[in-house]
Amino acid sequence: LRVEEMAVRAVLSVYVLCAVASAFLVSQSPLFLEAKLGDTVKITCSTTLKSPDGMFLRRIFYKEGQVLYVANNDMKLTPAEDYKERVKVTGKLNNITLTFSALKEDDSGVYFCHYRHLNMETAQMEEFKCNGTLILVKVDVAPGEQCTQSKPLELTPTLMLITALSAASVFLLCVMAIIIWQFPKIKKFFAKRRSPRQRKSHEMVYEDMRQHK
Repeated sequence: LRVEEMAVRAVLSVYVLCAVASAFLVSQSPLFLEAKLGDTVKITCSTTLKSPDGMFLRRIFYKEGQVLYVANNDMKLTPAEDYKERVKVTGKLNNITLTFSALKEDDSGVYFCHYRHLNMETAQMEEFKCNGTLILVKVDVAPGEQCTQSKPLELTPTLMLITALSAASVFLLCVMAIIIWQFPKIKKFFAKRRSPRQRKSHEMVYEDMRQHK
C-alpha cells in the first residue's frame, strides 16, 4: 500500500500540472482524498458564474460517467443509481459541498464538477469544469493475507487507476521530451521550407541595401 500511495502522489503532481481547467470560473477542493473502505469524504465545488443552470459531477478512469446532477431552481439532487443513499449536498449551487459515504474500492477515480450556464449572447448552453479531485479508496490487507509467490496479482480498481494515471503521465512526458529533443530540427525544417520567392525577395532587399551604401 505504501508503494501505491507514493505512485499516486507522484502521478498526481503531473496530473495537477497538466489539468485543463477554467479555474477563474470554477474551483474545486481538495485535489486529493485518501480514504478507507466505508469512510466518508467531502468535495466542495464553487463558481463565479452568475446564475448557473445546474451542476454535474462526473468521473473518469476506473469508471466513467455522471455521478449526480443538482438543479439550480430547487437544488434537487439526482444521483446515479450506484450513489443513491450514499451522497448528499449542502449549501447553495455556487458553493456546494458533496458528501459521499460508505465508500467502496471502485469509487476510486477522478471527479470533476461541471457547471452549466446559458450564454445569453450566443443562446448556447456552456459547461465549465476545473481541475478535479482524485479519490483513492484503499483496502487494508490483513497480515495473514499478504501476497505470496503462489497468489496471482489481482487487478483491483485501485491498481487499475494507478496504472491508467501512470501510463497517461509517462506518455505525456515522452511527448514533451520528444518535442524538446526535436525542436531544433523542426525549426530548421520549416526554415528550409520558405518559398523561393521569399528567399529571392530577401536577397533583392539585401542587394539593394548594398548598392545604396
